Amino acid sequence: MVEAAGPAETVAMLRERGLGVSSIHLGLKVMETDDEQADQALRRALRLAASVGAPVAPVSPGSCGSLSAQQADEVYVRRLARVAPLARELGVTMAIEPVHPFLHGIGYIHTIRHAARITERVENCGIIIDVAHIYWDGDLEEDIRRHCDKVALVQVANLDPQALAARRWGRALLDRGVVPIAGIVRMIDASGYRGAYESEILLELPHDQCIAAARDSRLWFETIWNDRQQA
Repeated sequence: MVEAAGPAETVAMLRERGLGVSSIHLGLKVMETDDEQADQALRRALRLAASVGAPVAPVSPGSCGSLSAQQADEVYVRRLARVAPLARELGVTMAIEPVHPFLHGIGYIHTIRHAARITERVENCGIIIDVAHIYWDGDLEEDIRRHCDKVALVQVANLDPQALAARRWGRALLDRGVVPIAGIVRMIDASGYRGAYESEILLELPHDQCIAAARDSRLWFETIWNDRQQA
């Protein structure tokens, strides 16, 4: 959508509404192309992020295919490190989002600690925490505390219990799912994170209902945020 409207028009529309940009998602799958294609896609993503003032650009690895996770890490690190100087120059943080193991096909990194091992080897690289993807991890609290300094962005989302019971991945409104969002947000805040929180409900609804859902999500998040401050 940004490319269709153009970066300048996108920024103008946002400013008219008093809005800014916390990140820009371009559907990268860094491991699913060759070195040259990955390099071009990463550089394009970084430049587009900078053009709209996005401080964070997700750099999803995608599937590792026939490679082991360790082998994939070596390729992934090499590809990210190659564009890291450009990220630094543009002031954009590349960010790795661990995804739930159920979605292995869209990303082979599933935990904060695995993502952190990558960020330790690549400059200008951080971690995205999507609470719906990592809530299941038994080491979650320890990992948040240990790697909070590498967190570049937090996304709040929930999962539909009926979809999960049917062995399907389905999003839910923030206050109507299985993910303990409030508790995880308290962990993240207590660990020192002071960046943006994105609502990522991603529901397929008519336009007016999407707007209402976004507003309701914001109000619900403000409630748990205020409760966190009073705790």
